[in-house]
Amino acid sequence: RAHQRSPRADGVLARVRQAPSLHAMHAMLAKTRGALQAGKTIVGHWHCVGSPLLAETVTATTDYDVLVVDCQHGQIDAPLAMSIMASVRAPTAPWVRLRDAQPSHIHHVLDAGALGVIAPLINTAEDAESLVRESSYPPRGTRSFGPLRAGLLAPDYFASADEAVCRWAMIETASALDNVDAIVAVEGITGVFIGPNDLSLALGVPPSSSPEHPAIVSAIKRIKEAAHRAGKKAGIFCGDGTYAGAMAADGFDFVIAGTDQGLLSAAGARELQAAREGSGGAETGRGDLPKGGYDTPVLSAKRTVSCTHMSRSICKSAAFPCGPAVSRPAVIQHPPPSEAPFCGLWFNDDVPDEGRPARKPLFESAMANPIPNAAARLRGYAQTSS
Repeated sequence: RAHQRSPRADGVLARVRQAPSLHAMHAMLAKTRGALQAGKTIVGHWHCVGSPLLAETVTATTDYDVLVVDCQHGQIDAPLAMSIMASVRAPTAPWVRLRDAQPSHIHHVLDAGALGVIAPLINTAEDAESLVRESSYPPRGTRSFGPLRAGLLAPDYFASADEAVCRWAMIETASALDNVDAIVAVEGITGVFIGPNDLSLALGVPPSSSPEHPAIVSAIKRIKEAAHRAGKKAGIFCGDGTYAGAMAADGFDFVIAGTDQGLLSAAGARELQAAREGSGGAETGRGDLPKGGYDTPVLSAKRTVSCTHMSRSICKSAAFPCGPAVSRPAVIQHPPPSEAPFCGLWFNDDVPDEGRPARKPLFESAMANPIPNAAARLRGYAQTSS
């Protein structure tokens, strides 16, 4: 006799089938849009190496709010971007930094499941309006219907898609800076996202993802204040967790706490150094190599270096693996754990570099247990600083 399910069993099976979809999209929205609406800073991880397994590892073992797939400078095409987004573990939300703001590309990544888009080179209000239009279904916009994977995120995807998607206009050129007030006034834009490297270049300053040049610091402040005056959010790309924490404490609503490439580079250097020290091998500090990612710090000589919660073998030599070697030996300080709440390499400038204010942690969480604890440490920093 054919097995017959009871109505109760059918109801249970229906809930089981729906649970993953409901959990995915709505949990992601609660973590991102919910936090933004509550006035909290969301913290993102920047994915540029193009590995679904790495994206899954990061989001399965950390508490990042979003993982941003970089389709502009990362070596990631559309099929790979969809695979990476499918690997992101809820409640972390998959966002995409677009290759460009062309309609076909916007439609493609949204259909693949992106719940947020960061559009590069938004220079005018018209550019921002186009972003909103192409990421919204009619009658609000002109997005074509075909949510190939996005439709799997929730049964009600179509009904909620326009409100679900976060739209960030990148401010990274002199034109965008001039037009920032008009850009943030565009209805439908979640906020503006600062690209400090390109913004620095546009203003005649060497690129940096932890900028300190007065002109760039002033421009960043101007952009943030313009967004907040218009009731919009302000985000910024940050080269490391330390700078991200400082920006969060300064009122930014969305910060990136470094890149996967940078974290892997720093962790690899740390483990290699520890292994060589343990085996009694020769020290091989790679002071000639820049650290991976978007920022290449240059260290100067007159510094006092303190090592907090870090393997002493890392900072035993003045030739640090994350940047060019300093020209003189550094003074090493090892504060006790009770006085060193954060892991990282901190520089206390006795004599500041020319044009660089006396401050600040240059490397932070990437140097010690980078992936599982970076987001948690950053949140603790932001809370104690606010």
